[in-house]
Amino acid sequence: MAVAFTTTETSSRYYFVILPLVAFGVVRFVHSVRKKHWFFQMVIVTMVCFLLFSNICEIYLPILRSEEPSPSTEYEVCRYLKENDYEIAYASFDKGNMITILSGGEVRGAAVASFKTMNICRWLSSEEWYVPNVPYRQRTAYVVSETDKAAFDQFLVLHPEEIRLETKIEDLYVYGSDYNFSNLEYN
Repeated sequence: MAVAFTTTETSSRYYFVILPLVAFGVVRFVHSVRKKHWFFQMVIVTMVCFLLFSNICEIYLPILRSEEPSPSTEYEVCRYLKENDYEIAYASFDKGNMITILSGGEVRGAAVASFKTMNICRWLSSEEWYVPNVPYRQRTAYVVSETDKAAFDQFLVLHPEEIRLETKIEDLYVYGSDYNFSNLEYN
């Protein structure tokens, strides 16, 4: 369920209005019980039941019905990384965390802020995942999307012998190296 929860559409999860509505409903319900307003009680109970039912139908049932993990390009990339014994991979922010989740933690996916420089992405990352806190001489994968390819190509110019294209799975390129070129720079 963790995979489905983190990889399915998330917009319906943000029913931030529900909490104040339910709180208001409870206060109104308690007040109406004291005043014996049965009509308000029924309206409030109906409203809370409707919100609860819609929440279950919109959020939790699709998650429970989804495949674990859902077939996707990212899942195929994770399978490739596991089959080829990669323990660490760098990708864009949206792919980095997903790699860790879809691989069941066997491959640590870390985000880079820029493929041109391989700088750390500080959001939801640990400094422990980047050089110098991990060995420079470490087998490393770089997962690059079509949109990031131009920036990564600029990085490849600096390391033509050290980084090789291993495979392309749909719109994702998987590069491999015996070196970890990540760094803790911000820019």
